[in-house]
Formats: sequence, structure tokens, C-alpha cells
Amino acid sequence: MIRHFLMKLLRSAAQRRLVEAVDPSARLAAANADYRDVSLAVVATRRDAVEPLCERLEGAVATAGAGFELRLGKLIGQRTVVAVDDRECVADATSSVILAHQPALVVAVGLATALVKQLSRGDLVLAESFVAQGEEVVRIDLRPNTQNSVHVGRLLSITALPKAAKSRLEMADEFGVLAADSSAYGVARACRELQCPMMAAHVVTMEVDDQRPADVEHMLEQRSWAGRAGALLGGVTRRPGAATDLWNRQQQLWQAGERLAEVVVQLLPASPSSKSSA
Repeated sequence: MIRHFLMKLLRSAAQRRLVEAVDPSARLAAANADYRDVSLAVVATRRDAVEPLCERLEGAVATAGAGFELRLGKLIGQRTVVAVDDRECVADATSSVILAHQPALVVAVGLATALVKQLSRGDLVLAESFVAQGEEVVRIDLRPNTQNSVHVGRLLSITALPKAAKSRLEMADEFGVLAADSSAYGVARACRELQCPMMAAHVVTMEVDDQRPADVEHMLEQRSWAGRAGALLGGVTRRPGAATDLWNRQQQLWQAGERLAEVVVQLLPASPSSKSSA
């Protein structure tokens, strides 16, 4: 189990280094020329949230520029851009993607922590509005067909989420939200400023009462795959059961990514004036 997990981390790190080694100027220029006026732009701050989606892209091109990673390819024959950036710069990355690729629709995808008892792990949250501490509410025009385990409501973007269930419930009451993520507010703000239609889909990976072991939390806080591999080895050395916890968490993240990929695929035919390649 540990060997398999480490190999996955190392492969992902190698793929990222390959992307970063590409000269972004020429590669981005060619990619931008081929992928302007795309049907969909997907924005995320976690690579594991979009890995299953990226695997579905046909003829995918991987590149990097302006501090974020890009995957460009065709999803069900329609040109699609997937951007991954860290939470601090996601608004700038979204603006860059909109200006360069002119998407018909931007979709912010990610993982969320439930702030109300009604949400369970694996549930899907579709945001109709967004809020961040000290910021005004950003609303979007969302009229989804709700199904079982699909919830519609406000999403809170926050970098340091309280660990106590009581504090999370109080935060839900204060902001009128269902769940919390780290970055959707920045995407929504950029889309509002550039008048680009958007949606946001997040899968709940932690319920309001959930607490992760400290070593699992430490590994997930690592921004690089190499850092995660080091945290994994350190955690297993200190607590052998950490390997099982980390494996289960990674499987949960993959399942969440698979569900987000399905959501994105379903959005393609419904995206405003869907644009396919000639």
C-alpha cells in the first residue's frame, strides 16, 4: 500500500516538473491560439480535484504560465481548459484564463467541508452565492435541477477553518452558508468583474464533526507531491496506522474528483452558446 501510494506521488511530481520545464512563452502562445473561445474553463486549487477530469481530456496539452498550471484538450469534442493554481492567486489565474481563452462558462470545482449537519461526505454542493470574511456577497444566476445528495446554497471561502464542530456550526449561522472551501470566492469575483458566466461545484469530503489525524492533516497541507511523500514517510514512521488513514483519504479524494468530472461533463451541453472546434 505504501509503495503504491509513494509511486503515485512520485509520478505526479515528475509530471509537474515536466510541465514546469516547458518554455511557457512559445507553448502558451500556441495553446492560446488553438484554444480561444473554448466551451468551458475549469478552475481549481487542488490538483487531485481535477485529476480524473484531466484524464478524460482528448489530445491534452500540459503547460504552465503566469504561476499556474494549464491542461488544454477536448472533452466530448469540445475545447476545454483546466487551470490549477494555489488559493492566494486563484482570482488572478481565473482572470488570465478568461482573457486568454474566452470561455462560455467558468466552473470552479473543489473539495468542501460541511458547516451544517445536513451535509454528508460525498454530497455535492452547487453554490448560488459566495462569501469571504470581510468581503461582500457575490451572487450568480443558478437554476440547477436538484437531485438526491445535491445541495444548493452559499459557499464560504476561508483559509483557516475552525476544527471544532461548534465553531463550524456558528460560522454557518453567521454567514448563512452550507459549506466552506478555500478559493471559490476569488473565482466568483474574477468572473463578476469580467462578466463571465460561472458555476461552482464542490464535493463534501469532511462532515461538520469530522477531525483528521494530525499526520494526515500535515501531509495534505503540503503543496508539493515531494512534500507529501516526505510527510507520508514521517507519519508512517511515527504511527504505522497513518498509512491506512492516508490511503483511505487518497481514495476519498479520487472518488470526489470522479464525481466532479461527471458534473463538468454534464455541464458541457448546457454551457451558454457552447463552442466546439471546427
